[in-house]
Amino acid sequence: MKTPNEALQRSCPLRSPEPWLSLCLVRPHAMSASSFDTVDNKLREADFFLGKFVTASRGTLESQFYFSAFVTAARSVTFALQHVMADVEGFATWYQERSRRLNDNELCRYFVFVRNEVQKQGSSPVWLWDTDGSAFFVHWWEDPAVPAPDATVAEASRQYMTVLAKLIYEVYRDFGHFVDPAVVFSQAGAAKRGLSIEDLEEDIIGVRGWTSGIPLDERYRLLREQASLPHVDDVLIKYIGHNRFGTA
Repeated sequence: MKTPNEALQRSCPLRSPEPWLSLCLVRPHAMSASSFDTVDNKLREADFFLGKFVTASRGTLESQFYFSAFVTAARSVTFALQHVMADVEGFATWYQERSRRLNDNELCRYFVFVRNEVQKQGSSPVWLWDTDGSAFFVHWWEDPAVPAPDATVAEASRQYMTVLAKLIYEVYRDFGHFVDPAVVFSQAGAAKRGLSIEDLEEDIIGVRGWTSGIPLDERYRLLREQASLPHVDDVLIKYIGHNRFGTA
């Protein structure tokens, strides 16, 4: 029975006494958690610019720039999600229900309207500032297609982020076996996709049987080490109180 090192050496010109540390040999697996990083990063980007907006001096151009960047990044979360998950079995049907939920949410519809106004017209509804520095939405020339929320801009934006964070959590909950390496490279995740450990080895390393000869749990652990785990838990905890596994 060949060891992981022997299998790697026979199939690859590069050499390493510890092949599971040779990250240069790793290639993306089929659906790719690395692709899903695009979605996570858009959520993180929106959170970053919202934080900048909240701490910016009130009534300045700087605050307008940060709000514009926030609504643009936040709106792109669902665009990135649909693009990355387009070929994942069952996602289209799953997303139809989420899309209806978003469309039925007045706050979400308002932020879509604002994003279009900011990006396509160059204007911003963030104009009225209270004495405590809180900003409010104001539409001077015409009523928006969707009523502006009564909350401050910061609070309404946080509520919008909560909706988006919950959506991303639900993707991890229902499609973790496609998007989360911690689940993809596990017995349960492989079983959901009808894949063997050898299939996963071929996906990420390019060598079937790369980890043969060691206990199965250890084989899955070595594969998980080859992939970067998601860096979105802190944002999920911030807005919905738990991480991608549903725990604090």
